[in-house]
Amino acid sequence: MKLEAFQCPVCLSTHFKVEGDNYQCLSCGNVYTKRQADSQMFIDLRIANSFRQFAEFSKAKSMYEEIIAKYPEEDLSLAYWGLLLCDQQVLIETDNNGELFPSFYKVKEQPINTSSVYRMFYNYVTKNSKEKLKIYAERLNVIENARQKAVVIEQTTKPYDVFLCFKKTQLHSDFVTKDFDLANEIYNGISDKYKVFYSEKSLKGIRIREYEPNIYYGLHTAKVMILICSKKEFLESHWMKNEWKRFLEINKNNPAGSRCIIPIFVDNFSPDDLPMELSHLQGLKYGISLLGDIERELDSIIHPVDKDAEQQKQINSNTAAIEKITKLLKEGQTDKPVFNTKIDSYLKLIRVQIEDLGDFEEAEDLIDRVQHIDAENYMAWYYRLLVEFKSSDMNNLVMHSNYKESVNYRLLVKYARDSIAKDFVASIDKAREDYLVKTAEIVNKKLEELDNNKRPNKEDINTIRMFYESLDKEARAYVRNLKTIVTNAYQKIQDNKIGDFNSILTKVEKKNHPNYDDIIQIKDEYKSLSKEEKEKVGNYKQVIVEASNKMKQNKVQIVQQALDDLDQAVLPQREEIIKVEKKYKALEDEYKQYVRNFNEIMARAYDKKYKNDAKVLNEYLTKLPSEKVASRELYIKFENRYRALPRKYRELVTNIEYLDNYYDKLIQQEKKVEVKQNDKQDNSQPKKKNWFWNKG
Repeated sequence: MKLEAFQCPVCLSTHFKVEGDNYQCLSCGNVYTKRQADSQMFIDLRIANSFRQFAEFSKAKSMYEEIIAKYPEEDLSLAYWGLLLCDQQVLIETDNNGELFPSFYKVKEQPINTSSVYRMFYNYVTKNSKEKLKIYAERLNVIENARQKAVVIEQTTKPYDVFLCFKKTQLHSDFVTKDFDLANEIYNGISDKYKVFYSEKSLKGIRIREYEPNIYYGLHTAKVMILICSKKEFLESHWMKNEWKRFLEINKNNPAGSRCIIPIFVDNFSPDDLPMELSHLQGLKYGISLLGDIERELDSIIHPVDKDAEQQKQINSNTAAIEKITKLLKEGQTDKPVFNTKIDSYLKLIRVQIEDLGDFEEAEDLIDRVQHIDAENYMAWYYRLLVEFKSSDMNNLVMHSNYKESVNYRLLVKYARDSIAKDFVASIDKAREDYLVKTAEIVNKKLEELDNNKRPNKEDINTIRMFYESLDKEARAYVRNLKTIVTNAYQKIQDNKIGDFNSILTKVEKKNHPNYDDIIQIKDEYKSLSKEEKEKVGNYKQVIVEASNKMKQNKVQIVQQALDDLDQAVLPQREEIIKVEKKYKALEDEYKQYVRNFNEIMARAYDKKYKNDAKVLNEYLTKLPSEKVASRELYIKFENRYRALPRKYRELVTNIEYLDNYYDKLIQQEKKVEVKQNDKQDNSQPKKKNWFWNKG
């Protein structure tokens, strides 16, 4: 497995430092061997960790358990660690300083070490991977300290009403965004009425290590998240995505409408740019009435009883009256016309149960009462249709492609006899059409972007195909020019490939000094072309031949230039001559024939060199008589220089007799030294032989 393809199974990072056969993750510090990196178990671990990173704890837990059962002979400490994090519903993330911090999706009241999963983890690590226990202990301390702090905050802090989610700084600088200014404006406008989690105020004076427990409490208790949307990349940035994803996950089991996200669309931000998880949300447009709009939305969610007290009172009154009339009917003390006067109250109550409270069972009981009075009431059949598809309103109903196949729908159409009822049924069909058009517009927009893209790729087309295939079949009829645009995109891709290949050919063709990499690039790119594309490109073989010829000429020119420079040198050095010889020998045999006068120039260069060597040796030899003490090393040095000269150049050394005299002097000196040494030695010791220098 190539290193760049390897992901850390703990934090999913791809940044590693190689130390021998070990990989060290630069994000979380874990170390893995090459064998581990290539194993199937690590591939499974990365999949499990991907589920956990996306807060799909149940899926991740199942996979960790499967890994533990499947690889009993491997080091399973990472699987047990992931299992423990799933049990605690917490992620380990890295902040901007590289420090690890926990990101809670649920804070448990009991300490981590009381968990049965913790005991499994601890027992395994102490038995099989004891050297890692210290690392895990440090991480567990971080999680446990944050958990304890979160519990204290929950017990001592008033719950929040609103959580402000925004991007404070630009993506690649520390400059603040205008989203930060808007968040400050919203906070100042609503904080006197609601308790708002606003990081600039709520985290002020708190140590960084205690940020997470406070952020979690804000996400956990707030009924509304105000999400400031100015750029798509801001919403996908690490910290913003962490907050809105956790808010969704924490509140996914709460009744619809009790806790929600209100997007604020700033400038030209399009609702279509919302992440898929948020695409169903209705937002508010930034403008002069924004604060008023926000307060109205907050009032309807956070203080619904205060706002709708009179309506609720009337509903309760109507319910009591209906129950009283129902009792009279059973006792035979009234008749049908009396009940007809109360059907509207029933229908209002049904609407509240479905749209506001989401209590479909109670709504169905009330529908039974209405149809007991009037079996042909078309609104009762409409509400029964909503209950069947668990839809809170018409807009949710029409998202189901098969609602028209329902018996309840057919009865609704059957009993919609007057013009008002027929218009109502028509409005359902119109809502369905609007929904189909809206969903198709997502594909239409992608198609428009593809059509305007001068350099599309297959991934762009596959994305559109994925969106198109996810559409309701009826919605596909509203997709415009799909076949034409996709066909044109494929044609652009082909044309671009051909154009890019021809550009490479032109570039290499214009190079004065092409190299082997250029030729290899041409060959590799040509292989990637389809048969049809190959027929439309230029003559790549001719370009390769010309490039090869240029390479041959360039190589020959380099050697020729080196030869000419050597020939121009007044006194060429041995290193220069050898360097030129090596360049010549490195040429392919077929190129050597194009090098001019190599032997003549080399002969002249050596002639200059040897003549100069003889001249220099003569100058040195004239100084020998002045040497009072003869040196063996100096004699060897001059003799070697003399022997290095070819025979015909030795004749140029006219002072060679000085070297002979120096030799005689050296012999006499050596004899005197030997006699003195022999006199000092014991007579019993054998005498050393006289040393005579072999002049040769």
